[in-house]
This record gives sequence, structure tokens and C-alpha cells, in this order.
Amino acid sequence: MREPSADRISHRDKDGKPLEVLEWAALQDFAYRLVAETEVDGVLVRTMWEGIDAGVVGAGDMFHTGVRRAGQWSDVWAGHHPCTVIEAEAAHELVVASVRSKFTADNSGPEGTVGGEDTASQ
Repeated sequence: MREPSADRISHRDKDGKPLEVLEWAALQDFAYRLVAETEVDGVLVRTMWEGIDAGVVGAGDMFHTGVRRAGQWSDVWAGHHPCTVIEAEAAHELVVASVRSKFTADNSGPEGTVGGEDTASQ
């Protein structure tokens, strides 16, 4: 498969291989998409493969990390868009460490924040 042109959304598998839309859609199985999942004192941190190449269109995520507190999901910005599984795992661990430090510091973790960042507006 050739590289997609820059004027269309590029879909990629976890290893970065270009995919056609139907190939990408066939990979929407939760087990394939899950990169990492960690629970810290009732807070769930989950990193998933999304497969949208942000480099082609300037938006989208190859991988995405979210945090669930009290049944509510929030997006988390780890400082960049991970482009590989290794980068996504590292970003996941940064978020987990931030959540752990919040619980260690005050044993409660403020709602809507991770690493001092407001996740509700991101």
C-alpha cells in the first residue's frame, strides 16, 4: 500500500502501517485497541489505539489516554500525540504517575485534574 496523500485522513494500525478505512474499521475490537489500563485508588487510566494519523491532517490521535473518576471520563493531554505503541505506553505511565502523586500528596486527587492540568476542558 502506498502512503496516503496529505489531503486525506490517514489511518494506521498500531505499528504505523497505512490502512484503508475499511481495514481500520475492522480493527475496532477493544482487545486490539487497548494499549494499557491501570487503576489507582478508584481512578482508571486507559490508553487506547485510535489509528488516526495527526501528522497528515493536523488533528486526530494515533493513541489516546483518558481518566475515569466517579464514573466520568476525561481526556488527558500527556504533552504530545504519541505516534508509536512505545510512546503511548510511556505517556500512559506519565499519567499514572501523576495520578499516583496526586493521591500521595493529598490522598484525594482533585476532580478534573491530572498532573496539575485541567482535563475537563481538554
